[in-house]
Amino acid sequence: MSARTIAIGDIHGCSIALAARIDAIDLQPDDTLVTLGDYVDKGLDSKGVLDFLLKLETRCQLISLIGNHDAVMLGAIDHQLSIEAWKAVGGTATLQSYGDSESLKDIPVNHAKFLRRCRLCHETPPHFFVHAAYDPERSLDQQDEATPATPRL
Repeated sequence: MSARTIAIGDIHGCSIALAARIDAIDLQPDDTLVTLGDYVDKGLDSKGVLDFLLKLETRCQLISLIGNHDAVMLGAIDHQLSIEAWKAVGGTATLQSYGDSESLKDIPVNHAKFLRRCRLCHETPPHFFVHAAYDPERSLDQQDEATPATPRL
């Protein structure tokens, strides 16, 4: 079997579905898995999703992109946003997966480090991967996370 490139997006705290998807595709060490962001919020097990992704880094070539929900979580961790602002877009479920819906204290440092390593985009010769949007007037290394998801008219 030759190496494959596989993309999975919008996991949103669904660790059981993610594990089932990985089992179904029979992920191999030579495969490249591109995860398209939004690992957290909404679902019941954001903690489990991030733990699972950290383990996947040892099983295959994992390229992780950051989604808007992941960026908001980092904003709360880094005290650039309030916890209440994060909770308003789905952070309550994520905080509950760590055991405390009112505090950031139970979020492991390696989870924040993982999210900080996530890229805005990834390109291979035949593919371009992005979570939501990119600016076609900028080179890929000059992309900005604030690029709106809706096209300019």
